[in-house]
Amino acid sequence: MLMPRYLAAMIDLPLVTTSGRVVTKPGYDDETHLYLELPREWQPCVPLNPSVSEVRAALVTMMAPWSAYRFADADSAAGMVSAVVAAVCRPVLDLCPAYLFDASQQGSGKTKAACALGALIEGRRPAVTPFAGSSNDDEMRKRMVAGAADGLLFHCTDNATGHLKSSALAAVLTTGRLTDRFLGQSRMVTADIRALITLTGNNASIDADLQRRTVVPRIDAGINPTHRAYAFCPVSEALKQRRQIAEAVCCVLRAYFDAGAPDTIKGDAGGFADWNRLCRQPVLWLAREGLADGLPWTLGDPAGSMLADPAAGDPEIEATGDLLRALHEIADGAVFTAADVVKWAGMGQHAGEGSPFGALRSAVLECVGRAELTARSMGRVLMNRRDRPTGGWKLLTRAGHDNTKVWRVVAVGS
Repeated sequence: MLMPRYLAAMIDLPLVTTSGRVVTKPGYDDETHLYLELPREWQPCVPLNPSVSEVRAALVTMMAPWSAYRFADADSAAGMVSAVVAAVCRPVLDLCPAYLFDASQQGSGKTKAACALGALIEGRRPAVTPFAGSSNDDEMRKRMVAGAADGLLFHCTDNATGHLKSSALAAVLTTGRLTDRFLGQSRMVTADIRALITLTGNNASIDADLQRRTVVPRIDAGINPTHRAYAFCPVSEALKQRRQIAEAVCCVLRAYFDAGAPDTIKGDAGGFADWNRLCRQPVLWLAREGLADGLPWTLGDPAGSMLADPAAGDPEIEATGDLLRALHEIADGAVFTAADVVKWAGMGQHAGEGSPFGALRSAVLECVGRAELTARSMGRVLMNRRDRPTGGWKLLTRAGHDNTKVWRVVAVGS
């Protein structure tokens, strides 16, 4: 009696597993639990031992739809290359970071860059989802659960504005699963999210939780990007060449594993071990071996944005650093209470921002947000920032004489 076999997904492009095996044979694959369905007229052709010239040619082929883009730096360009590998190999990645396509202004081609990945994955022009706002995290969660129920393998949230913060998205990127109430029903469902998640935005900022889970290819479109003329549409090109792109990705990865799958930079990029092995390290290897010379960009580290200082992109962390710095200067290392902080912030109302009290007031208002500034609301702000090293400072607390919490700011390492 034949035992039933688990089917993870149906795919129509060849790919490479995390063990380095190239999957080109149609039918069920026991290792990945994927079913590869190919048209009879196409048998993917991947060289057994790719030569240097074949790897270079394959890299140019796989990046052709995005070749007209200019990127802000080497890490952004490397992030774009890793995104193409991730698009082909996403079905075998346990976890995969999101990709945020960022630029300084509208008309830079961010959505087309993301949708070309969707076209590569789905074999059709993908749909995008308008950004619902960081304050509407329930909507983000419902959309992802509904997408997983529909079997979507690509998700694009378009035109993210403001400071992007989503506990639902962070949870998906960390665990690959999400539980929510099914739309229109009272029952709860748990969805496995295996889609490639992309976002677009103009000068988008993301909180620290998302930053370490997000690759940010930043596009440099120059002045008046809407006036630039392109010889082709990235989405149309990805649709036209998707089979050749998939073969090219397999060729590059086969060459990488033939070389012993070296780790150019140690570490698993914040817990994304599969992505690090298949999408990050091969790009680092291509750059190190000089195999990316045919591309119009210099390649850096695809994980560069994930490993950057979170304070640089998170205004909340920046405000916390400003708060702790000002408190240390005013208290001069002594203990203080939340009521003291409110009093000092009041003293800064008529002081310049260059003064310690003015700087403290600005930081306090940034941290409190819309809440009324009271000892209680300030106490909540301090509690949420205790013991967290930020900007070279750390906030410590203990109970005072009448069980009122007292606080002290110390330099990290003290």
